[in-house]
Amino acid sequence: MLVIHGVWAYGGLNLWAEDSGRPAVMPNQATARPSRAPRPHPFGCDPDILVDALAEASEQLGDLARKAADDELTLRLPSGPVGPLPSPELAA
Repeated sequence: MLVIHGVWAYGGLNLWAEDSGRPAVMPNQATARPSRAPRPHPFGCDPDILVDALAEASEQLGDLARKAADDELTLRLPSGPVGPLPSPELAA
């Protein structure tokens, strides 16, 4: 299952998704140390999977998704002491 998120930033709609099929790779709490550097979200799905899901949802939307730029956007998302938390809708 995918949980798709979006935000309007830098003059465009930015989409990303969490994938319930991805293993959560969380740092070991005993060895984890705080870092200010952005890290990939452990549940984040690959851009190609998101594009395919959007294409499946709508032919026209899929064409727009295929033309979208593959880029990165740094966000502050809900997290716990050892890293990002999954969305409540994400079936683990």
